[in-house]
Amino acid sequence: MDPKGVVLAFHEATKHTPLSVRRGSSRLDFSNEPAKFKEYPELPPIPLPPPAPDTRFPAMDALRSLTRRDPSSRAPSLVELSRILRWGAGVHRVLTDWDSRPYYFRTYASAGALYPIEVYLAWPGGDGLGAGLYHYHPLEHSLRLLRSGDPLPYLARASGAHPALLRGATALVISGIPWRTTWKYRSRGYRHLFWDAGMVVANLLSLARASDLAAEAILGFADGEVDTLLGLDGKDEMALVLLALGGGRDNPPAPSAPPPTSHRVAPLSPRPQSYPDLLEAHLAGSLEVPEDAAAWRREVESPKALSSGRRPSQGLGMGLEAAIRRRGSSRAFLRTEVPASFALAVLEAASSPLPADWDPSLVQFFFIASALQGLEPGVYRFLPSPEGNLVVSLRPGRYRREAAFLCLEQPLGGDAALTCFLMADLDQAVQRLGARGYRAAQLEAGVRAGIAYLASYAQGLGATGLTFYDDEVRQFLETHLEPMLAVAIGVDARRPLPPG
Repeated sequence: MDPKGVVLAFHEATKHTPLSVRRGSSRLDFSNEPAKFKEYPELPPIPLPPPAPDTRFPAMDALRSLTRRDPSSRAPSLVELSRILRWGAGVHRVLTDWDSRPYYFRTYASAGALYPIEVYLAWPGGDGLGAGLYHYHPLEHSLRLLRSGDPLPYLARASGAHPALLRGATALVISGIPWRTTWKYRSRGYRHLFWDAGMVVANLLSLARASDLAAEAILGFADGEVDTLLGLDGKDEMALVLLALGGGRDNPPAPSAPPPTSHRVAPLSPRPQSYPDLLEAHLAGSLEVPEDAAAWRREVESPKALSSGRRPSQGLGMGLEAAIRRRGSSRAFLRTEVPASFALAVLEAASSPLPADWDPSLVQFFFIASALQGLEPGVYRFLPSPEGNLVVSLRPGRYRREAAFLCLEQPLGGDAALTCFLMADLDQAVQRLGARGYRAAQLEAGVRAGIAYLASYAQGLGATGLTFYDDEVRQFLETHLEPMLAVAIGVDARRPLPPG
């Protein structure tokens, strides 16, 4: 089958319906639960320095201005990078249940709290840390050296000489471990890899912006070369997205692909399972050589910068770190009204231009308003525009029950003040960007949902990501677009704060 057909068929086969969810429900095998952290038993940890203190950069300013002002092209210090890693992808809280079982709360949302994402650092050397490729351990806040030498020329090569990597001061590579999420979600977990990676990217971009550092998410790269650089097989773990940070360096592409490297990794679980359809979809969207990455990037249209016609609420004046610390998927919402201006400020932040190498406008916003002061209950579409954002009423009505049903019959979907559906034209994305366009749509939805989370908590609201009945969402919204992700926003019952 043509690669484009493979990913579209995979998407169709992994849709949720009321029947499929009931037929597919089964008890989880906790004796085979994947480990939450990747361990290299033979590599010593290298502690990162204490993170730089919070600069109190207002969270909403960081989220609204990811690309509206050119950040500095300087290189981050290791202390600044420590802060970006700590609050972008680290563990910020550990709790234990009645059975003394630990729960590790990270700084980003993850479906089922399964955390299938790993982060690697490409460091050119400096601040007492030698040049090399490192794995980041989120619980220890430490690094492990996987290979010595400057890895940036290899990433510049794999990306087809992407400008941000040619001049980048450092880079992060975000990978996914399918088994961590397929253990619960089976093949549909492939979507979750990109949702979770997007949540991490949202944090990292926002933290970089708050530090006045250039940052760009890069999806166009030769998969095999990046996997080889990291010592991955591309099956049990695979590179998902690159993030170029800072600037001011010269990283000419390496003349050849990186040599293989290998280190012993602790087993993930006693009996890991593989899903052939997931691997087939991933392979269909892969780029084989750097020339393919350069050609893929040339197919992308540069998005036009958008500016709002009004200035959104400043929220609580909360610093970005404070918003990240406060962030946590809401478990219950109060059915309290929220000023429409605050909800729309969340949507504005989430729909702002992104620094990315794909056309970051694949995702469109629809929402069900249930309790927004100043906005009649009903179904709406949010349209960002250079002349001022538009809120288009599709039909009035009270749809709490329908919102809960669409979100896999979860009460959160109906109790929220608004339930937002991030939609994409998958046929068009795949037609224009090839099979890799499927990854782009899922990843962008994760990034934008992550920004919506942060913008909600920065304004005293709560948020949670939800899965959904695919075709039922599309039919309810009366659109040909496919749902990528859902985010419910409202007043968190556990930690209510007055918005603003």
